[in-house]
Amino acid sequence: MDRRSFFGLAIGALASQRARVGVCEGRSLPIQALCVSPDGTSVVAATQASIRILAYPSFHEERRLEAPFDQVTRLRFLDAQRLLVAGGVPAESGAVWIGVWPKLDKWQRWEDHKDVVWDADVRGEWLAAASLDRQVTLRRLGSEKRVQLAGHARGVTGAVWIEPGQECVTCGLDGSLRLWRRQHDEWKTVLVLNQHRGPVWRLESRPKLPAQGFPQVMTCSGDQTVRLWQPTIGRMVRFVRLKRAVPVTGAWTFDGRWYAVGSDDGVLRWVDPESANIVESVRVSEGRITSVAAAPGRPAVVVGDDLGKVSNAVKSRG
Repeated sequence: MDRRSFFGLAIGALASQRARVGVCEGRSLPIQALCVSPDGTSVVAATQASIRILAYPSFHEERRLEAPFDQVTRLRFLDAQRLLVAGGVPAESGAVWIGVWPKLDKWQRWEDHKDVVWDADVRGEWLAAASLDRQVTLRRLGSEKRVQLAGHARGVTGAVWIEPGQECVTCGLDGSLRLWRRQHDEWKTVLVLNQHRGPVWRLESRPKLPAQGFPQVMTCSGDQTVRLWQPTIGRMVRFVRLKRAVPVTGAWTFDGRWYAVGSDDGVLRWVDPESANIVESVRVSEGRITSVAAAPGRPAVVVGDDLGKVSNAVKSRG
């Protein structure tokens, strides 16, 4: 898949039934990223033009900010007072900003890349940023010192910490997952997982369950599969293949019991990670789903699409 095709599918420019609780329609610009505030009262939605703050669950627009860069690819609350924004200018620059919530008038900024930062994760005050320039940047917040990791043959699209400052997992358009570990103050690839047969677009760490054991992550790929992994032991646990759609994005519910998969056919699919079965499907868009974020309460997610719509989807059973 070439670069243009990747951008077109992955954000939607990439791009039974249950009624939606609420819908917010934009000016037809695709929703590039979403997240829900820790207190469950606000949704932050990014398009190419702006970052919008919406009341949850009504999706009434409360305010709008200018987008910090052309392409916002990741929104993530680090805690109740900090919002992470990642993105950049395609083929030019990639950056991570962290702003003070809710005013978003003060920002920390890191511009370490020559292409868009597709994903970023912060845990224990350690930042991991994955860029389409094939690099991963690791740094401790508040420090100018950084480490850049190279190993993926194509752009890097996901990065999550397993142990902050010591171990992380990345994925990329080359179809691989890599486990990186700090050994004697050097970062090395210790495992490469190649079971995917297409580009990997999304990597999400599973919220820790009491009896879960080894850390788990879920991936969405252009090979039409969603796969559950235990990366620290190099194990692909199980997978589900979509028959007539491509999974573009996804999110764990807050309790880690379910994984909601957004696809290019506008259908949201609820996956049981213990069986890799799709237990429920609901059409939430007439276009492509481009972003999914966990919402509070019973199993629910907020969904964005390439038509500029934001909607709420609640799992009806279980």
